[in-house]
Amino acid sequence: MPSTNQLIGAQIKRARQLANLTQDQLGEKIFKTGAAVGYIERGQRGLVVEDIVEIARILNVPVEFFFYHQPSSNQLLQLTLNQLQTNLAGLKADLDLQANNIEQLIESLPVDEDFGLLIQAGSDPIVLLSLDLTLLYATPGIKGLLGYSSSELGGTHLKSMVVPEELASIKSKLRQVINNRRTRTIETFLLNVRSQVVPVEITFQVVSLESRSVIQGIVHRLSRRR
Repeated sequence: MPSTNQLIGAQIKRARQLANLTQDQLGEKIFKTGAAVGYIERGQRGLVVEDIVEIARILNVPVEFFFYHQPSSNQLLQLTLNQLQTNLAGLKADLDLQANNIEQLIESLPVDEDFGLLIQAGSDPIVLLSLDLTLLYATPGIKGLLGYSSSELGGTHLKSMVVPEELASIKSKLRQVINNRRTRTIETFLLNVRSQVVPVEITFQVVSLESRSVIQGIVHRLSRRR
């Protein structure tokens, strides 16, 4: 009867072949020689748990795959579904943690006195933009203003949020904010989820976030443009 190492090795070989990798190619990814991979696949060399997990990740199969001997199609399907569910749960947890971390960082960002007074007002949404004007994060109040949640807007470029006629002007002014590192309030028009025009003024400032510079803005809705 095959040993445990032989059964696991055979499944690693099967997964490697399904991934269209040679022994040498897999070896490069796990920092082993192709010959060492051959020993593993023949069950002549054991693996620690960390190695098995890493090989599963590289070959894009669930770890459980290596512990089934010639699993049926139904078993493989169930294993794949289980792995997808695990990956999605992990992704959600990562996103929740990232959002929580950003909110904590916003609270601790160094700001000048005037800008700090605006933050203390508390009712206006706060946004974070990368220096290429991509939205990194927005506080929950953005949904009341534009109808989009922070997660829906994440990764959106400013050009998709601003009325097209205003884009060149706001980009020019933001470039001055970036270059001069000065707080500036800009009046413009944003588009909400229904493509309706929303007049706003946004107070921008460049701040440091986890050792990189980002643009922080407080968005205040206007009844009409001044």
